[in-house]
Amino acid sequence: MASSLPLVGPAMVGPIASRIMKAASKLFILLTIITYLSLIPGVSSMLFVPRKKWNARSPKPGIESMKNAKGVKIHYLGSYFAGSTSHADCKKVMQRTQNKHMDKEKWDDIGYNLAVCQHGYVFEGRGRGKKSAANGNKDLNSKHYAVLVFLGKLGVNKPSQNQIHGIQDAIAYLRRHSAGNQIKGHKDGYRKSQCPGTKLYGMVKSGALNPGTLWNGGNYKVKAGDTLRAISINKNVPQRYIIKINKLKKPYTLKVGKMIYIPARGVPLPKKKPVGPRSRRDEEPFEIEHLAAED
Repeated sequence: MASSLPLVGPAMVGPIASRIMKAASKLFILLTIITYLSLIPGVSSMLFVPRKKWNARSPKPGIESMKNAKGVKIHYLGSYFAGSTSHADCKKVMQRTQNKHMDKEKWDDIGYNLAVCQHGYVFEGRGRGKKSAANGNKDLNSKHYAVLVFLGKLGVNKPSQNQIHGIQDAIAYLRRHSAGNQIKGHKDGYRKSQCPGTKLYGMVKSGALNPGTLWNGGNYKVKAGDTLRAISINKNVPQRYIIKINKLKKPYTLKVGKMIYIPARGVPLPKKKPVGPRSRRDEEPFEIEHLAAED
């Protein structure tokens, strides 16, 4: 009985193999892109500290969802903050704050959506998509997210440069998840409070905490005259993020023609440079407002 299967001769092997290789290459690129994009919602690396990493208590049920947030309200810790001697102490600040809010204030969870320590790390509080409990009343809580900054009215009351970058990252992250552009202080709309203090509120009013244009990340080919500082300002990405992802060594001299990766703001810094084709998306900003950040 004759076989109904087509015969594959030597002349057909080459084209078939070529098509298989092209299909495999496209699949690899697709999986790489999907893997990278999947990091964005959870924010599980870079300078982000998820709840489980600071041993947060489980929230009580019933926290309302946040819809149509106009932006963020900036807060400080209170009348006095002595500062953290090491980054290991920062999670203790989060734990004390959550305990106070849940045990004394009888709130369902820590009142803030995000918090930023002196070292520039962004701690997950209630997180995105949930109303805060810290803005003063239900109406204020329904309009803005609450971002805590580890500072006080007295003691340590001026943010470090890394902390400013962290505040910008926190705002950028919330904007990437549908928050509006407003940046206000706790006392805006809640006159009983002096929060977030004179110095931090001055930065709120001056626009210094605005993350500016949010770049989506991508490859960048070093040009003649480029410096790390100049690229950082141009792309609005802190130098230390560029240094970390590209594993640059001091004195950070960049070779013309070298391809480096510029990470995005408000998304996790991947452990390795993403692999995949360049696209127009690599060089196009997610337009909000422009305010260059400087190290």
